[in-house]
Amino acid sequence: MIDNELLKDFIYSSFPSKRFLYNKDGFIFCQVKTLPKLMAFLRDDKRLFLSLLDIIVMENEKNYEIGYLLKNFEQNNEIIIKIEAQKIVPSLVNIFPNALKLEAEVYDMHGIIFEEHPDLRRVITDTRYFGGHPLNKAFNIKGIITSFYNEKTKQIDYMELKENDN
Repeated sequence: MIDNELLKDFIYSSFPSKRFLYNKDGFIFCQVKTLPKLMAFLRDDKRLFLSLLDIIVMENEKNYEIGYLLKNFEQNNEIIIKIEAQKIVPSLVNIFPNALKLEAEVYDMHGIIFEEHPDLRRVITDTRYFGGHPLNKAFNIKGIITSFYNEKTKQIDYMELKENDN
């Protein structure tokens, strides 16, 4: 089993000209342009990480922090690779096929564009009712139509949200 401290040393020696930041909690911060190469490296070395489990997004004032949770199930080891980016980041679908749905979900919820994604579209929200991306800080809930189950009529009803509804 390779622990996070050994992993850090392994990455630093494998990418000597690149700049990474590492913290003791198992986060490795890398530059956006380095991300695809680093992720392919982590996937391909059998001692490291075989699976992309999730993509996590935190919106700051000026940009997004995007974390990629990787796991090696055989060794029960995981790490998060983090980047800081604006609205456009490289897609990892060619490296991790399951990124297809994960990236589409991030796009739908946050509005982050994944370059060269083969099918970037909304997968959760309906474009008829959502004019934006619900987890984006600039998203305005006013005017959104929501659905609910009406116990009296035993049907789905729709209602427009107003400013005092949120």
